[in-house]
Formats: sequence, structure tokens, C-alpha cells
Amino acid sequence: MLQLSDFHLPAINQTTGQLESICLADVEKITKDSRDNTIYHLNGIEYLLITSLEDYSEYMFHLGLRDFDKSNVVNVYMVKEYDEELKNVYFDDQRSRFAAVTAIHNKYVKLMLDGLRARKRLHQIDRDYLEAETTTNKKAKKFLDFFTRKTQNI
Repeated sequence: MLQLSDFHLPAINQTTGQLESICLADVEKITKDSRDNTIYHLNGIEYLLITSLEDYSEYMFHLGLRDFDKSNVVNVYMVKEYDEELKNVYFDDQRSRFAAVTAIHNKYVKLMLDGLRARKRLHQIDRDYLEAETTTNKKAKKFLDFFTRKTQNI
């Protein structure tokens, strides 16, 4: 039988702004804030539960989660193949499990898969991408700015 101590959640420490893993067994109470966000209270500290794709992309970037489309955040270590024509990454050899990739992420996804196959570290792949990529496209520029900000901390 599962116990509360078996459950750990990604949450943002509201005091430090850092991502932490919290154990449900340590939670004193769970509340909602004015924006309907779930807040966990542990030893006088409030933790905001990560629930949005944007938060996963933001706070778990260093762990290999990447926003490839507005409808998904992908664990890059689980990607087996990329179909450039269909703009999908696949998680199995049968191509039955996949996630969509927007056109602005095309170059990154190809570089990322090639780099991982060559056993490069993900943070080096990210830096290589930033060194090679320039754009005037507004959406692509936003993506590059995000990558620049996130790789400064790695």
C-alpha cells in the first residue's frame, strides 16, 4: 500500500524561488492562492506546485525538459527519432508515441539529437546551438533569448 512518503512533487519554494522536491508526508496543509494555484505548506514555507507546461520548461530546463511546441514539454533524453517532414519527435521505434515540434525548434531538435547520439552533454549542445543560431523571427528570437538566459546558469 502506498504511503504519503512515497509521493514527491516538484514545487517552487516561494521564499527562494528555487525548484525543490517536496514529500507529501512533510506537508502541513494544502491551500489555494488568489489565482487558484495549489500551495503546499511545510515548516512555515510555502511551495507552489508546478502545474503548467511553462513552469516545467522554465524550472526543469536543466534536467532536460524542453518546450518544443505550445502543447508539450519533452524529456529530450527519451527522444529516439525526429521526423523533420512531419515535425514530430518519437519516443519508440514504432512511432506510436510522439510529440509535435514547431518549425522554429527544427534546428535545435536536429542538433540536440545529433549531439546526444555523439554523447555530448546537453548543456554543451545548448551552447553550440546558441553560438550557431541567429534569427530575426520574433518567435524564434524569444526562444533564443530563453535559451540564452537558461544556459547562463548551467
